[in-house]
Amino acid sequence: MLSKKKILNKSVNFSVVFSVYYGDELVNFVKAFKSIKNQTLKAKQIIVAIDGKLKKNLYSYLMILKKKRKILIVKNSQNKGQGYARHMAIKKTKYPIVAIMDSDDVSHPRRLEIQINCLKRKQIDIVGCNIGEFSKSFKQIERYRKVPEFHKEISKLSNWRTPMNGATIVFKKSSYFKSKGYPFDIKNFEDYILILRFIKKNFKCHNVQKSLYFVRTNNNWIKRRSGIEYLKSEINLSNYLYKYNFISFTSFLIHIFLRIILRSLPEKMISNIYNKFFREVVN
Repeated sequence: MLSKKKILNKSVNFSVVFSVYYGDELVNFVKAFKSIKNQTLKAKQIIVAIDGKLKKNLYSYLMILKKKRKILIVKNSQNKGQGYARHMAIKKTKYPIVAIMDSDDVSHPRRLEIQINCLKRKQIDIVGCNIGEFSKSFKQIERYRKVPEFHKEISKLSNWRTPMNGATIVFKKSSYFKSKGYPFDIKNFEDYILILRFIKKNFKCHNVQKSLYFVRTNNNWIKRRSGIEYLKSEINLSNYLYKYNFISFTSFLIHIFLRIILRSLPEKMISNIYNKFFREVVN
């Protein structure tokens, strides 16, 4: 249970960045947006990056929020990917701290208070947290994805998989731009590359050991991580990591070998492996 003690001055200035695309649903965005508006530590600025065409009802809702001056909108006429969309929004932020929020997830009411307090008091550059995964209600968590707390362990894990939950990150804007930010030339793994860029620049990383962020999933979450197409995207990632010297040639070969084996397995076996080694299942 989280302490009710107030831990941060309410005058801290920061921005929150959303990105939305055609696959997003209005009902889920409304819940995500409300979870940010209801934070104990209020954002001074909320920016929504529109990445290509949207469903009509979501677009209309965003225009209402814009008219009421509750958000600033950045638009891409074509879908260019989440990394590009977020980067364009970050360039428009006014404040030195930026928090990321996905358009269909939910933040704990004290998420930003706790993470920004950690960012400022521990003199770190980027902070994430653990997540809970749900399919029906964020009050009914089905799995947790826990990540290491301290920089040394985060850096070590980064050679093999994402050591921070990308949707949860809050960072110093100055460090973001020094790291070169999100990549534009690889899709599906923009968060992973961003964190590797922070580590490569020797920027200090930290994960709050509380589940302050709730990710919406469905029954297809394993299907999306199975089969030849996902394997191709992972091989592309491994090539990218080796090309830009994030991993050694030996690590590259191990990456490819493990991924070929994992993605060749039946979905049920992949699910069991994820739940045993990469998630904490709620019984």
